[in-house]
Amino acid sequence: IGKKGIGVSSCFIVSSFVFAISPILKTLTKSISTDTIYAMTTCMLLANMLFQDYGAGAAIVSKVISLNTSIFAAVCLGSRLSSSLQVYAFVMLAVEIFALFPELRKDIKCWCRGADIFLTETMAIFTTLLLAPVSRIAACGLVLAHFMITFFFPIWMYRLQRYKNNIHGPWDEARISNG
Repeated sequence: IGKKGIGVSSCFIVSSFVFAISPILKTLTKSISTDTIYAMTTCMLLANMLFQDYGAGAAIVSKVISLNTSIFAAVCLGSRLSSSLQVYAFVMLAVEIFALFPELRKDIKCWCRGADIFLTETMAIFTTLLLAPVSRIAACGLVLAHFMITFFFPIWMYRLQRYKNNIHGPWDEARISNG
């Protein structure tokens, strides 16, 4: 079949499975209050951000936990939608955003570093443009946050390096002196 055939069949299987269980997902959290759903979703998306693989190789990174928490958050939010078709579309969008898109970004980064930076800038611009009609204040806040994270905080941290004070003590590694 080949690699493309396996990808297409996997996509069809996942899509069919989500479509088949979307009526169940729609009624999954009917007995839970909306505030609780929003709180659980917030906690799960924060956990997704915490465990996401940003390429640093930290011990806390877990792609499995990150993906599971994001899909759980999507199922929680999707269960509040009015039709099974909306639930299906919402969960499939979550699969694309949280499962497929990170792999695409990783492949793009391996292919060309400049393309990865261009993709990031393009997403930031489109996000701001799509947010502006909904709330100009939120769009301005997003632009400010992007500016602060991209420029202000790195410059600030660089300038704070001159105030860094290394404290040496018994917790440091032993140094061998030739004296």
